[in-house]
Amino acid sequence: MNIESFRIDIPQADLDDLAARLAATRWPTPLPGVGWERGVPVDYLRDLAEYWRTRFGVSVFAGDSSIRSMLGPNGEVARWTEFDQGGHFPGLETPRLLAGELREFFGDHR
Repeated sequence: MNIESFRIDIPQADLDDLAARLAATRWPTPLPGVGWERGVPVDYLRDLAEYWRTRFGVSVFAGDSSIRSMLGPNGEVARWTEFDQGGHFPGLETPRLLAGELREFFGDHR
C-alpha cells in the first residue's frame, strides 16, 4: 500500500458559507404517513443536516495524533474518543472497534 501524507485545507470562509447555506435551507413539508417509502424522510434529513452543521465527533486510534492539529479553533467537538488499538487506518486494522464507535456515535440518527 502506498500511503501519501496530505492535509485537508478548506478555507474558513467556505466552511462558514456551507454552514450558512445549511442553516438557510428551505425544507419541504413532509408527506403524511409516507415514512421511508419514498426516500429519506424530511424530518430525519433536516435533523441530520443540523447535526452536520453544528457538531462533529473525533475518534483517535493508537499512534495517530495527527487529527488534533486539524481541529479548527471554532470547531465544537460533540464527541472525542481515544483508543489504545488501531492506527491511522482503523477500518483495516481494527474494523470491529471502528464499526462499534460509528454505531454509537450515529445511533441517534437511525
